[in-house]
Amino acid sequence: MRVALSINRLLWSASYVLVFPTVALGTDDDPSQIHEPVFGVEDWFDGCAQLSNNTVMSIPKMALDMDCVAWALDYCTNKQENSYQDICHETLIDHIHLRSAEISEELPENPNLKGFKRSSYEKARQRAADVSQSKCDAEMSENECKLLDATLRWLDLRIAERLLEGNRQ
Repeated sequence: MRVALSINRLLWSASYVLVFPTVALGTDDDPSQIHEPVFGVEDWFDGCAQLSNNTVMSIPKMALDMDCVAWALDYCTNKQENSYQDICHETLIDHIHLRSAEISEELPENPNLKGFKRSSYEKARQRAADVSQSKCDAEMSENECKLLDATLRWLDLRIAERLLEGNRQ
């Protein structure tokens, strides 16, 4: 068990170093002048989500998925200068929406599931489709509310997707 945990930590560290391409942003005034780069939070998020799909650990994959969003948000907040944090957050929100749409397109209406799995699948798809899924607090910013909504939808779709594992038609 300790060896598997050490290997997973090594994989997380290696993925962190390898998965982050940078995208330099120019200014409107002088396109040749490059400022602080905004790192590819989309690639980071995708790499983390892929690791949570492929990991064989005692930690529930749902917890790892939630960590991917939290770490991507933390990445935007701590790794970017203030002027780029909003851009990073918006990029993350858009990317989570994109990944959710991709998952949703691949989910069948009537999967070959029975009992609890079928009920859970239907409920997860229903929650993901619910327009007013998240109730934002008054203290939350618009971006925080959008991120919460996008994250809840993505997590529900990931649940539905995982319920199909081994049951693909």
